[in-house]
Amino acid sequence: MTLHALARPVGVLAVGDAFMPAGLFTAALAGLGAAVAVTELQIAGSGAAPPRTRSERALREYVGDPAEVAGAVPGHEVLLVHGAPVTAEVLDSAPLRLVGCARGGPVNVDVAAAILNEKTAENANQAALAMAGRVGQLSLLNYLQ
Repeated sequence: MTLHALARPVGVLAVGDAFMPAGLFTAALAGLGAAVAVTELQIAGSGAAPPRTRSERALREYVGDPAEVAGAVPGHEVLLVHGAPVTAEVLDSAPLRLVGCARGGPVNVDVAAAILNEKTAENANQAALAMAGRVGQLSLLNYLQ
């Protein structure tokens, strides 16, 4: 499969924070060219909105407001974060196919909610294998098709 085989670009929402700006995600995906359409959301500051839902309370730490992230997700298939919250509400706001958390552990992701989100969970193992095996960016796109 080539990049030209995609019917339309994969919509990626890259959510940056003070520790990892959204532009770093965009730069990392630049080699995919027209195969991805990246939208950046930059979380201002390093504080977190107080948790309002059970899913938000399940997170050990996060940066920003889950409602802001949930509002930006519709129209995207992939969500990439560093410290932004990934709650049940974020996962339910659009049919995400993949969530990537660029840190040592997903302390800002409601993993239980992600597992219950069928499509996200279905692709998680495949994507983890692709990243762990250092398979190229094209292979990641293959998993999204």
